[in-house]
Amino acid sequence: MRKAGALLLLSLLAVPGSVWPGGALAQAGGPQDSARCQQQCGAVLPRRIDNTRDVQICLFRCEALERLQPPAVAARGAPAVPSAAPNTAARPPTAAERRQQAAAAARQPPAAPAVPPAPAVAVPPAPEAGRFGAISLAPAPATQFGIVLGQPDRAAAQRLADQQCSGRTGVPCRVALEVRDRCGAVAQGLLAKGMFMTSDPGTYTVMAAAAGSGATQAAAEAEAMAGCRQRYRGVCKVAASRCEG
Repeated sequence: MRKAGALLLLSLLAVPGSVWPGGALAQAGGPQDSARCQQQCGAVLPRRIDNTRDVQICLFRCEALERLQPPAVAARGAPAVPSAAPNTAARPPTAAERRQQAAAAARQPPAAPAVPPAPAVAVPPAPEAGRFGAISLAPAPATQFGIVLGQPDRAAAQRLADQQCSGRTGVPCRVALEVRDRCGAVAQGLLAKGMFMTSDPGTYTVMAAAAGSGATQAAAEAEAMAGCRQRYRGVCKVAASRCEG
């Protein structure tokens, strides 16, 4: 069997210009190669002559081996014929390719650091539509003030704030701020009368007063303190703050 196969292979090689790449049959397009040979040799074009010379040589060898082997043996899977086609898939990258890869990696922007989400802050609901408030202040050095919130109309809020500020003393007061937020506050600039100043009005003199409002009690106090510091360079303290509801 081996002798017959060798004689057949020699006879194929002996036929001038028959199936060898570049011969007459190859120039006419070559024989029809099997799908197995085309896949094994990496042929990308149907005609043998249109492929590279290494692929043509591989197709020629595969065809010769298929002629030597019975179909049943070939179907069971004959030993793979080494392909002469160059295998570039597993070759290491060249120096130029490594430089290109390094340059492409350097152009990538750095990943932004993960920023933790800000903690949720509970904001009280806004007052209902048509709810009014007012803050009334007495002129310094009087300590009186009035904070009224959640009234059905503006006039009622201002009237009640003035009444709360004047009280029984009848000190003249004026509306310093109309409140449409949920909370209101009053801050006063204080001057100590002696060595120590306490919460007792007899230990200090009111030099200035300011009103503030906000969605929260802290926001209203911060606005009132900012207004007090604009009017007075001494000590400012929150005199009172409250929210609707």
